[in-house]
Amino acid sequence: EGGEVEIPIGADWGAGAYVTATLYRPGEAVDSRMPSRAIGVKWLAIDPADRALDVSLDLPDMATPRDRLTIPVSVANLTAGERAYVTVAAVDVGILNLTNYSAPDPQDWYFGQRALGLEIRDLYGRLIDGSLGAAGRLRSGGDGGILMQGSPPTERLLAFFSGPVELDAEGRAEIAFDLPEFNGTARIMAVAWSKEGVGQASGDVIVRDPVVVTASAPRFLAPGDRAFLRLDIANTDGPAGDYRLDIRREGAAGIDIADAPGSLWLGQDGTETLTLPLGATSTGE
Repeated sequence: EGGEVEIPIGADWGAGAYVTATLYRPGEAVDSRMPSRAIGVKWLAIDPADRALDVSLDLPDMATPRDRLTIPVSVANLTAGERAYVTVAAVDVGILNLTNYSAPDPQDWYFGQRALGLEIRDLYGRLIDGSLGAAGRLRSGGDGGILMQGSPPTERLLAFFSGPVELDAEGRAEIAFDLPEFNGTARIMAVAWSKEGVGQASGDVIVRDPVVVTASAPRFLAPGDRAFLRLDIANTDGPAGDYRLDIRREGAAGIDIADAPGSLWLGQDGTETLTLPLGATSTGE
């Protein structure tokens, strides 16, 4: 058995509405059946239509450090003559992992499912035999650990924000950032809005050199201390061959570094590790 109930959709529904259905079944002495009750809840979302702006990013798969990263942004469903704006952020994924940060989602905020603010109060539950059920328990949570999506950043940090940029008549804009000396993944997050709607888009861009060098050194030395400088060299995108290695010192501190080989062979996708003794002879940076 079943049935259909038609409900007219009102303009005041906003992002959507809940439909609740309650089933009451009386007890039957013949079947030795106690009274029962069932409740169903369903969220009906309203299509936001043009109020959900269709934002897209034309991102490259890879970018080079110390270069300019240009990010084209476009909104496909703007009304003719409608003024719209966009903000773009480019942040190191390692920074976002520290707090499990999610990209801004204004569409979910304005058009997403709302919490059901409804209480049911009646006496029918007193007719239901609760002897076979387990009593409910109130639970309260404490401080939970932060779940990271990956490792925190170990390289120089990258975080840019464009501020509001107005889109042109075709719903397009270009935002550019001057990348620092950085090797890692940058998450590009765009938020667009107008008087009629909101939208968002995000994507990742790998930023790295063809050959990535990671240096591991002590954070400080006292005069007379001896330590080691470890260089991890990875040929990520370069061809196989001999690569020249040059190590220079900067700053006022006296540092002795063992002579490094002038070149080293790196195969395609190959790695090499060098460990060089170093020592401090005077104070300074």
